[in-house]
Amino acid sequence: EKYSARFLNNKPYDIDTTGAAVRGDPKAPITIVEFSDFECPHCRMAEPWIKQIISENPDVKLIFMNFPIAAHQNAALAAAATVAAGKQNKFWAYHDKVFDNQDKLRMPDLLKYAAELNLNVEQFKTDMVAAKQRVDRERKIGEKLDLQGTPSFFINGKRTSGITSVDALRSYVEQERAVTRSQ
Repeated sequence: EKYSARFLNNKPYDIDTTGAAVRGDPKAPITIVEFSDFECPHCRMAEPWIKQIISENPDVKLIFMNFPIAAHQNAALAAAATVAAGKQNKFWAYHDKVFDNQDKLRMPDLLKYAAELNLNVEQFKTDMVAAKQRVDRERKIGEKLDLQGTPSFFINGKRTSGITSVDALRSYVEQERAVTRSQ
């Protein structure tokens, strides 16, 4: 059953990633789309794995999508803050700072991080309001994909499961690389 789900019945999904942040070479042929929640401890745990995969594989890029879970009361606000930081070209720096301070994501904390990264804080506040729409849009995209939790990964549109280590993620990347080469 697991074999069929991974290798035989894993049709690619068309995921609208318009406007989402990209880590790695934007032209890389292998795309990991991650749906993540800034208060999710599993998402934080996966961050070093993703960075390792991107640094080891120049043919892989990450597209980050927000999927704040309702039970995490500060996740949507942190997601909006990160999108707002992206308006000032600091998405990844802010993203990393938020994950590093996962237990401190209230508005005063988010404003402090913006100041620490030398963002224009007044512009940041304005951009946060508009960013909520994008966070909601990304969340709805995840809902249509019937996500069961975070982090959720899709590699070249194909759903993954059981990503509990860098090796598990690497195996999906290597599988996709082999498929891409044989085409």
